[in-house]
Amino acid sequence: MIKTLQKKFVFTAMISISILLTVLLGAINIFNVCYNVKQSDYLLEMIAYEEANPLMPIIPVKPDGSGFFGINEEARRSAAYFTVYTDNEGNILAADVSNIRSVTQEAAQKIAKRISQGSKKGRVESYKYTSVQNINGYVRAYIFLDTYSQNMAVLTVLLLSVFIGAVCWGLMLLPVSWLSKKAIKPIAENIEKQKRFVTDAGHEIKTPLAIIMANTEAMELHTGENKWSRNIKAQTKRLDILTKNMLTLAKAEESGTSIPEEDIDVSLCVYEQTEMFRESAEMKSISLTAEIQPDVIVKANGEYISRIVSVLLDNSVKYTQENGKIEVELQESGKGFFLRVANTYNEAETDTERFFDRFYRKDSARTQSGGGYGIGLSAARAIVGMYKGRIDAEVKNGMIIFTVKI
Repeated sequence: MIKTLQKKFVFTAMISISILLTVLLGAINIFNVCYNVKQSDYLLEMIAYEEANPLMPIIPVKPDGSGFFGINEEARRSAAYFTVYTDNEGNILAADVSNIRSVTQEAAQKIAKRISQGSKKGRVESYKYTSVQNINGYVRAYIFLDTYSQNMAVLTVLLLSVFIGAVCWGLMLLPVSWLSKKAIKPIAENIEKQKRFVTDAGHEIKTPLAIIMANTEAMELHTGENKWSRNIKAQTKRLDILTKNMLTLAKAEESGTSIPEEDIDVSLCVYEQTEMFRESAEMKSISLTAEIQPDVIVKANGEYISRIVSVLLDNSVKYTQENGKIEVELQESGKGFFLRVANTYNEAETDTERFFDRFYRKDSARTQSGGGYGIGLSAARAIVGMYKGRIDAEVKNGMIIFTVKI
């Protein structure tokens, strides 16, 4: 439980850090992209104004990008671009490649032919282009600005951001892991104290219960059995079962507990537990059938496996009405086993997950008369969890079905 709590703390903290880094670095990259796009737009407009002047373009005011976007005459002169002139039908008249070294006239004309008919601005390959037309409407000039260096700059910032973000995330994981131990230390101490209290109290209670049971039986030898002695023995047995389940639950959740394991015959274990409850089932006219695959051998603790089967069968016998039925099935599953215990169930219970809550009672009067405290299934789930297994419950076709897979 402590390790699970620590993992959740680290997971939550790292999710928050991931969101923060994503928002921060994402905002930087979005701003960088927008800045470069605007910068190239201003630069292209300036070049178009100057290149198209001989054609008497309809541009009333020269664009001024010398402010925030840092476009000046020096930046304009260092820009790499070429110009292609066409007539109104889109036929190429000439190409000027004097301001770019990497493009020939033939290449410039091929690039210009890739422009969609009627398009006045846009992108083609790594070039951003715009167009202007002379006042008489006979010639249109297409100016292609090479934005390869800007694109690479944007990509470089993006890759650096991802790298820096990954490094920061990794560096933050170490202090977060260390701080998680400090943060949950008081909670861990309280949980450990509670577990020790339950364990110590359980062991202390077992002795008085044994003495009460022994004295009651001795009293019956002298005075004979009566309803008071029967009640004393019944309640003593209930407390004994409750104590054992609480000790099992505390031990199962105790961190660092080593579980003695050996090769056990689960088939024999299930068979023995089934036979132990057969008489109780017959007293209520309950049909108890078992399909047990022979020689199912697993490496586990025999006492804990027996406790799981005992809890499920005890639960079934208690809450199955007279003339009902109980079905037990055991199969080998890989290196483990699959156990199914089902019994007739006449209630419309849908939230079966609550059955595993500690001291859960849907009907306290029924639970009291049945002799249960609502902790047996919690103990069974804790034991199954020790083996990294799974226990579930579902209501289907008038049956409540418990399945265990270890």
